[in-house]
Amino acid sequence: MWTLTVGQAGDLLPLNGPQRGAAQLATMIRERGYRLIVIDTLSRAVRGDQNDANAMAEALSPVQETAHSNACAVILVDHLNKAAAATGDGGDGLPAFDATLNILGSTAKAAVADALWGLYKTPGRAGATLAIVGRDVEERQLLLKHDPVTRIWQSEGTADEVRLTESRKAILAVLKQLGPSQLTAIAKALGQDKSNVRKRLQDMVTEGLVSLREMGGIPFYSLPGGEVPTNHTTPTTVTTSTTSTTEW
Repeated sequence: MWTLTVGQAGDLLPLNGPQRGAAQLATMIRERGYRLIVIDTLSRAVRGDQNDANAMAEALSPVQETAHSNACAVILVDHLNKAAAATGDGGDGLPAFDATLNILGSTAKAAVADALWGLYKTPGRAGATLAIVGRDVEERQLLLKHDPVTRIWQSEGTADEVRLTESRKAILAVLKQLGPSQLTAIAKALGQDKSNVRKRLQDMVTEGLVSLREMGGIPFYSLPGGEVPTNHTTPTTVTTSTTSTTEW
């Protein structure tokens, strides 16, 4: 393993400098047969405005092209921009991130990358999220937790898997609190859209996690073994001049 600090790099840095450091590094990859290059951090290895697509392409393209043709992996460690934040959430309070949108500077960095990994820490939330996107990799977001014993980040599974688990826990908790209930009451207690809750409930019924029974034609969801109330609410019918709507 060969390690160079910024002070020891000499003419190699900046990569897009007058000494054409990127071209020199590309030559070293070919001649020395390197299989892994790590540049940490990219911001310290280039000069000029990182929002300038031409400057970033000049610094990265020669290395990328040579790495591809010589079976060499190149890892660029960079910072996310200051605006890096969740792009939304998939429900249940778990944030979603986009590593491509959060690149610091020009998106030309993303253009030369085969894969992007973005590590995010949400204030007030334990653990971290690793967002992965790329040309030949499955796009996913892994929820990580830090093991204080090994001092290593460990994956708890994909965000979708954990999100689903948390959703089911929330539904079971509501049913335990409310007892046998109709869809509307469950969705209201969860603060979620009825269509999403209905889909989760149907899956949980299929898997035997939730029971579904009808009383007077009205479906009630409950924990397995729960009794359907006999004094259920009777639906009311609201009639207008042109339509008739039944409300539960």
